[in-house]
Amino acid sequence: MFIRALSILLALSVLPGSAFAVGSNGEDHVAGGLHKRLLSRKGAIHLWWPKDYEKEDAGVVVYLHGYGTTVDREWTSNKLATQFKRSGKNALFVVPESPASDKEDFTWFSLEALFKLLKTRSVQIPGGKIVIAGHSGAFKTMALWLKDKRISTLIMLDAMYGLQSKFQSFLTNSQTTRMLLVSYSTLFTAQSFAENFKYAQSRRFIPKYARLFTKAERRARLLNIRSQYDHFTIISSRRVIPVMLKLTRLAAVSHHS
Repeated sequence: MFIRALSILLALSVLPGSAFAVGSNGEDHVAGGLHKRLLSRKGAIHLWWPKDYEKEDAGVVVYLHGYGTTVDREWTSNKLATQFKRSGKNALFVVPESPASDKEDFTWFSLEALFKLLKTRSVQIPGGKIVIAGHSGAFKTMALWLKDKRISTLIMLDAMYGLQSKFQSFLTNSQTTRMLLVSYSTLFTAQSFAENFKYAQSRRFIPKYARLFTKAERRARLLNIRSQYDHFTIISSRRVIPVMLKLTRLAAVSHHS
């Protein structure tokens, strides 16, 4: 009985599709880039650097998962490294653990707390633009982080569920901040939010390629897109995140220039 129970425990301790056991740090190469998994008291953090990464003009992309999952499951099942690679952006990609339900407290109360932890692990944070992308319930953490003036762009992946006044202030308190909204379940709240801004651009359907956006859409400070993908397929299709990241003003990696 003991051996059987132990074997089940060991089987559960290995992540599907991952070389790392739960509770461990690790480093490997995924999607042509360098991947590290760091363990902290607040949970796992996945880091990914693209091939030909250049720190001098690199930015940072932080992706926050939604409810009903974990960072390890999200990283593996949705092949986030591959999605990041397809964006062609020269950035350090950071995927920390996030709340799995609205009953859980915030995992990271500030972006600075996350960066401070990474620095203690000898991770160099580049000085370029910072993009925060979040799915679903991640909107609460995103709203909490908005006091950080280093954030240049928010990508809300069916995440406009509330706290609209905070997100409105993010745009009105600066002339350069941007928001890119992808809406399906949040269609009506996203449309209502966009109506507050005369410069908002709206469209139906997420194109396969970023070049198929109009010039006005590519330059928009607020872009609201009605998604053809449902709430979860926005992430699992592996088509949305790369295209939305291409709309940011992050520099491209050299071979995408």
